[in-house]
Amino acid sequence: MTTSLERRRAARADQILDAAQNIVASKGLDALTVADLARVLDYAPAALYRYFDSKDALVAALRRRVLQKMHARQAAALSQPLHSPPKLQALTALVSFASFHAELPRTAPGELRLLNALVGDPRHLLPPAAGSESAPGASALLDELRARFQSAQDEGSLSPASPWERALIYWTSVHGVMQLEKLGHGHALSVDPEHLMHELSRALLLGWGARAADLRRIQEAFHHG
Repeated sequence: MTTSLERRRAARADQILDAAQNIVASKGLDALTVADLARVLDYAPAALYRYFDSKDALVAALRRRVLQKMHARQAAALSQPLHSPPKLQALTALVSFASFHAELPRTAPGELRLLNALVGDPRHLLPPAAGSESAPGASALLDELRARFQSAQDEGSLSPASPWERALIYWTSVHGVMQLEKLGHGHALSVDPEHLMHELSRALLLGWGARAADLRRIQEAFHHG
């Protein structure tokens, strides 16, 4: 049974992570320091170390939390009733997954910016021990997608192949498109990530054996749903 002290400690840790997320989302990961975070929270730096004993521990906690939140959002979106043509439920869910990601700049902008910072940075941000603590959250996020690819193969809407590899390619490709919005800010280049998202999804699914007629039926069902 959780004690009141444990609840207060968890609430305080969440407050610290909220402030850290705001710093990373607005200024980037390199701007996150224990000293600046303590200043934002009006804490003594030593007080933060009672909750996170290093910056690595703080970043690891941020990554675990954003993966858990994104997984919860993804699961909720995919659990909604789908306006699916007969025998195309799994393929419809995969198209819906792309739509879910396309809406993240509006539905979860802070979480998306944090995920971009933590996942999009090519550097190894954490030592192996700290990074491995985030593995369950990433696995849960991707395994749900893997199951959809397996179901799409079982229903005959996609050709047989490794559903795990397809899940990895689909997630990383879709997530990468979301970062293209940065190219359009203050620049003559016009980028529509939502349009590109759907084009990417269509191209990948067609390449993996989806029939163009089935994808048209799914889009028509979405418009009439």
